[in-house]
Amino acid sequence: MQQAIASAYSTFGQLNGVFHAAGVPGGSAIQRKTREEAESILAPKVKGTLVLDAVLKDAQLDFFILTSSINSILGGFGQVDYCAANAFLDAFAHSNITKSHTFTTSINWDTWQEVGMAVNTAVSKQLQELRAENLKQGILPQEGIDALTRILESTIPQVVVSPSDFLNLFQQHNSDQKILISEVLETINKSHAIHPRPELSNDFVAPRNDIEQKLTEIWQQILGIERIGIHDNFFELGGDSLIGIQVISQVNKAFDLNVPIAKLYECPTVSSMAKILIPEEDEKTNFEQRLLRGQRRRQMKMQKMLDES
Repeated sequence: MQQAIASAYSTFGQLNGVFHAAGVPGGSAIQRKTREEAESILAPKVKGTLVLDAVLKDAQLDFFILTSSINSILGGFGQVDYCAANAFLDAFAHSNITKSHTFTTSINWDTWQEVGMAVNTAVSKQLQELRAENLKQGILPQEGIDALTRILESTIPQVVVSPSDFLNLFQQHNSDQKILISEVLETINKSHAIHPRPELSNDFVAPRNDIEQKLTEIWQQILGIERIGIHDNFFELGGDSLIGIQVISQVNKAFDLNVPIAKLYECPTVSSMAKILIPEEDEKTNFEQRLLRGQRRRQMKMQKMLDES
C-alpha cells in the first residue's frame, strides 16, 4: 500500500482524496462458513480501511470516501460477513470525522444496474432471473456519479443512495422480518407433549384476571405444562433464553406491545409480568383495547401479504 501511495504522489504530484471501494461478496449461511472464509470477506473492507488510515495519517486529504452497502442496514440472507464489513465502514466514518480534519463518509449504495459487484458476481441459474429483476431497479451509472458529486459537497458521515423510497423499504423490511420470525417461533412448540406441573417451591395460585389468564395460556402452550400458577418461576418450570424469546414474542403479539426479552429475567412470574404490562387502575380496559389492536394489526399484515402474493 505504501508503494501504491508513493506511485500516486509520483504520478499526480499530490493526493487530494481517497476512494476505498475494495470488497468481496459474501454468500453462504453462517453455519456453513469457516472463520477463514469470513475473514476473506471482512479483510478488504476492514483491514483495507485500517491500512489506508495508517498510511495516510499525515496526508492532508480533502476527503476519504468509503463504499459501503445498504446491506449493513437491511441485512441479507447469507451475508453476515459482508454486512459486518460494511457496518465497520459506517462506524469508522462516524468515528474518523470526529477525530480528524478529513471529511470522511460511508456511502450505503443500493444495487447498481450496469456495473459493480451485483452485476459481476456469478450466481446460480435459479437466481439469475431474480437478479435480473432486481437490477432493473438499480442505480444507473450517471445517477451514481450525480449522487457522489453532491455527497462530496456535504459534511455528512453516512449517506444512503437508493432509487427506492428507502425509509419505506427499511420499515417494510423490519416489518416483514418480524412477521417471519414470529411465524417461525409459533411453530416450534406446537407438537410438544403437555406435562403436569412439576414440584415447585411455591403453591399453585390460579390466574386472578384476564391479563394473568392470557399470560398463563401463553406460558402453558410454549412450556408444554398443563397448569401454571401466577407465582411459578419461568426458569424453575424449565424455561431458558430460547424459550424466553418465544414467550416474549407471543406476549408482544397478544398485547400489541414491544417488551424486551430482558424483562423476563426481571419479571419471571406471570404475576410480576402482568404488573408491568398494564397499570392496575385500568387493566381491564387496556387489556381489551390491546387485544383488539393486536388482532387488527395481524389481520392487516395478513391481508397485505395476501395482496402482494
